[in-house]
Parts: sequence; structure tokens; C-alpha cells
Amino acid sequence: MYKRQVIVSTANLRQGPSLWSPIVTQLPKGTVLEVLGAEGDWYRVRWTDPMRGRVEGYIARRLVTPLTGPTPGQAPTPSTERPSLPPPP
Repeated sequence: MYKRQVIVSTANLRQGPSLWSPIVTQLPKGTVLEVLGAEGDWYRVRWTDPMRGRVEGYIARRLVTPLTGPTPGQAPTPSTERPSLPPPP
């Protein structure tokens, strides 16, 4: 399972992988989606709506980007790498 984040001001979550498919809901920029699968230029995703609970649908790939960093509400994973020090003067 991997996640994607909406990168446009408002993205339509649709019932099917098509621009002609009915809109399930609209998602604001920054919304984090769980990717369940892919069909062509579309991702099948799940999102937890504060009012309706879990919602599934399709979103065009061009409207999202891979999520970088920790998921909102999740603590960052500590790094085991040692920071590099600058060379001595």
C-alpha cells in the first residue's frame, strides 16, 4: 500500500476511471489518499471523510503526487544515519 497527495486546488474523486463517471466527492489540495490499485491514467483510492467515513473512488494520476515525509498525524521515523560534519577549517 502506498499513498498519494492531491496537488491541485480541488480534485474530483469519481465512481469509475473516466471523466464521464459521476463525481463521488471533491478533495482539497493536500488530501492524502491510500492507493488501492491503478487502471491506465487513474488510481483507485481510499480516503477517510470526516463526515462519511471511508470513501473509495478513482482519481486521475496527474492530480496527485507521491507523499513525501510522514503521513499527517504520524510521527516521523527516526533516522539511523549519522549526520555528516563539515570538514575542519
